[in-house]
Amino acid sequence: MMTLKRFRRLADSYGADLRRWPERLRPEARRLLESSAQAQEIIARAEELDDAIIAAAAARSDSVWSGDGPEGALVRLRDGVAARIRPPAPASAIRTAHNVPRRAGWISLATAASVAILAGLVLGIRYSPAAPQQDLLALLQPAPVQLLSD
Repeated sequence: MMTLKRFRRLADSYGADLRRWPERLRPEARRLLESSAQAQEIIARAEELDDAIIAAAAARSDSVWSGDGPEGALVRLRDGVAARIRPPAPASAIRTAHNVPRRAGWISLATAASVAILAGLVLGIRYSPAAPQQDLLALLQPAPVQLLSD
């Protein structure tokens, strides 16, 4: 059962029109509205507030739309652009910069990683270090760290 306190909070949040209220709360609100004079007063105050908000918005819109200044032009431009923008595409239709589906990106990444690993293995097997130098410059170089020594 809905309390008047809860009813007042909902009216403050959603206004006087019960169609804007959450659907699951509407039946309880209607029952309370039919049986309580206080609930009717709450809705009456919410209707007054709704009407004031609508009137203020209409007055603001009229002053902006009728104006030839930069503010009116900006509002008209913004509303015109918003009317022309298409709704966003569903997530399944999003493509990458190359117009390839996103799941193909994983295949490309796996292929590139495989090629890099294979190239590293080939270079590692084919690489043979140069013969050590036996001159004075070689003696002045620091000794290599032997990570795999016993």
